[in-house]
Amino acid sequence: DENTHVIECSDALARTLEHNIMQHAVGKGLNDILSGLVLFEARLVPIEPFCDNTTNVIPPSYSFQEHSIPHGTFGIEFELSCAIGTQPQTVGWALKEHAGVIVKLREQKLSRPGFRYTYLGCSKEDVDDHEWTIGPDGSIRTNPNWAQSSPWELASPILSGREGLEECHRVLTTVTDTSAIQINDSMGMHVHIGVDANINLEELKSICQNFILYEDVMDSFLGRTENKYCHGHANCMSVSELVSCQTKEDLYDVVNPKGRHHKLNLQNLKKRTRPTIEFRQHSANYDAIKAEAWIRFCMLLVYHSQSTITVVKRQSSNNNTEIDDLFDNLIHDQSLKEYYRKLATTTKTAAASYESGSGK
Repeated sequence: DENTHVIECSDALARTLEHNIMQHAVGKGLNDILSGLVLFEARLVPIEPFCDNTTNVIPPSYSFQEHSIPHGTFGIEFELSCAIGTQPQTVGWALKEHAGVIVKLREQKLSRPGFRYTYLGCSKEDVDDHEWTIGPDGSIRTNPNWAQSSPWELASPILSGREGLEECHRVLTTVTDTSAIQINDSMGMHVHIGVDANINLEELKSICQNFILYEDVMDSFLGRTENKYCHGHANCMSVSELVSCQTKEDLYDVVNPKGRHHKLNLQNLKKRTRPTIEFRQHSANYDAIKAEAWIRFCMLLVYHSQSTITVVKRQSSNNNTEIDDLFDNLIHDQSLKEYYRKLATTTKTAAASYESGSGK
């Protein structure tokens, strides 16, 4: 249009311009979807990525910087898509340059089943298994309104403490600053919490019982519906079945009768691939504060369930009071309680708006 000015230049000059803009724009909204602008082919152009249902609910502004970090390790996986077709390799290079992390690109092999891995800007011998992995994910879909959109999964290495949370912040800031992120209800955000490889049966039972006890309360503020990749537990098992398990193998089969595609996934422990418990029920997300809140929540649920080996009893059927019960009796974090009570209200309002037709 008449307000757009196109200047032809060499590829080298375009890349230099992009580099200089990014040096001053990262984290400042100039090249990020919240501003409605994205740097595309060396031009700043307006774009409005589409987000389905309530998955685009952004929580109230909040900071956990003054609060202690739960003990333990964690990992996180983001299922995302770029509306204008930014490819995983481009995102990977941006992460390496602007977030300061090592990135491994996962690509489907063409000649035979499986994946091949490429380290961006380094070799495998130069890293210590602390790299982010980005690649395709066949379980997620894009929106047909964005013909060029490209879906991918971004998975972290093992992280811990303040440094790990800050790394997540840098990575998500860079992703949203360099690509027009699109999310929908086929996508999710999965958190893995590290546990002792020899965790005992009673500790596992306590974690599972407390999770199932408050499964519906968590759903009230997470805003994600079940699908074939994220089954609930209420309809596939009872607490009495869980309590009666005599071995960890029995417990794995009771909690995950459909394999790993449940809100609470114990299959890594069953298969001994890695000593983690996976929480799969969170909706897709690209907001760093929202990611940090859920990481903290999952770590505290596991920690306090293991520490007490006592199943909490719910005291009320009122949603606000149930949230209080969850945080006062199990999570023990006032800042998270305040955060999720506000988010529950926001999520409920957005869902009501969608169902009334204004979100369709």
